[in-house]
Amino acid sequence: MNPIDDDHAYICDLATDLLRIGSDREAFAILEPIVEHPDAPVKALLLAGHAAVLLSHNQIAIPLLKRAQALSPETGVIYEDLAAAYIAENEHQNAHDILEIGILHAEQKDQLHVVQACLDLNVMRRDTARARIAAIAKTPLWQDVTLQPRALLALHEGAWATALSLCAKKLGVPLPTPESAPAAPPSRHAATPRRVPFSSPPRVVLATSLSPRSGEAQTLALRTWEGFAVDILSVNTAPEIAVLAPLHPGIRFIETDRNGQDLVGKPLIFIDDILAALAKADTDLVGIVNADILLCDGPRLLGELQAAGREALTICHRRDMRAPDDPTTIEYLMGFDAFFFSPSQIPHFQGSTMLLGAPWWDYLLPSLAIISGIPIRIPERAAIGHVRHVVNWSNKIFDETYRIWGARLLEHDSVHPPIADFLRPLLQGVSLVFTPPDDPSATALHPSSNPHWAFRTLAMIANHLIRTQATPLTAETAAPEDRRP
Repeated sequence: MNPIDDDHAYICDLATDLLRIGSDREAFAILEPIVEHPDAPVKALLLAGHAAVLLSHNQIAIPLLKRAQALSPETGVIYEDLAAAYIAENEHQNAHDILEIGILHAEQKDQLHVVQACLDLNVMRRDTARARIAAIAKTPLWQDVTLQPRALLALHEGAWATALSLCAKKLGVPLPTPESAPAAPPSRHAATPRRVPFSSPPRVVLATSLSPRSGEAQTLALRTWEGFAVDILSVNTAPEIAVLAPLHPGIRFIETDRNGQDLVGKPLIFIDDILAALAKADTDLVGIVNADILLCDGPRLLGELQAAGREALTICHRRDMRAPDDPTTIEYLMGFDAFFFSPSQIPHFQGSTMLLGAPWWDYLLPSLAIISGIPIRIPERAAIGHVRHVVNWSNKIFDETYRIWGARLLEHDSVHPPIADFLRPLLQGVSLVFTPPDDPSATALHPSSNPHWAFRTLAMIANHLIRTQATPLTAETAAPEDRRP
């Protein structure tokens, strides 16, 4: 081995250790000079690609991992990371295709089948996912290998006790000993009452928080809201209002004296302040929407809100676009960008320090709705759009905002025990096991040595919980019976 190879091997070993303790940014930084060379070794490409995925730099990760794949097509973890990068970029077909290639060529295929099963569940293909899990049932370690898709499948089927056990094992958290035998699992959508639609399209008041830094993209989005809502509110601090008000005369600005600068390093607005502004609205429904969302089909969305009725929380996926006029849009399934509900439901959603636009904010209202017994509706086709842009949230902010979300749910007195009995032990277990160390250097001694992994796993669990408890909705389905995805 020559000196250059020795140096590369040493740096790769160091990067491996940094990744093991959660120092993803540092690992990528020391690998970057190596992978810039066209003859970079496969291990450096693989590690740098993996670090980039963990940092959500997926457009950097994908070409690095493709280079690694060309050099080592038998290495299964490359396909796994490539699929993760494609999924994060909302390119589900590319993720599916690369997993199929990996299943053909990689030596270790089991984990690729597992990722493919999770991808199937993400698009509600339960039978296909079940078949994939069964296909590797003879693997000696299949029970551990398939924990994640089996946990999600149990969620999709409303098998709460099974889902709780599998999720806890996947997260490595303890569960309390049950004091009594668990109740029989409820049917899905058990909280959903008979739908009572509005007799005509509802009057809607929309609220957001405009950014002084968003420019033309935000202005373009606001134009698409015209005619949909009877009033549009923007909650901002006084200095922001001084900049924004002259630019947006059709918006009614509500002043707040605080923002999230100290919490997340950005002047985001608290959800509670937006809810307080909406509580004063005399209207059928209120809505909270991200400021860069385009309303692509307002009449259809109004028809869906009319069908959903006053008693529901309606949550909306978006369609990702490369440009405002992009016809090749892809529905983004890992989050939600607009919420509509009755003003009378606002007290159910208050009491957190969650921030509009921060990680986890879009899981707050639907999670509280589920354990409050409020039915959730979700349009079968997204009527809102979003021009894709770089998202720059650090793992630290993701983890801190998870703690805000989890703390609010743990404070809640649930009226829907089966779901609360699923969520509460998981959140309590994670809080117990993944308490932040007082000394940042103690991260290596942490139980998983990377608690961010646990919070990412919980985000996926929360997403599937919300989506499986939501009733599909179209403007034409004002009939009382709910249909299941």
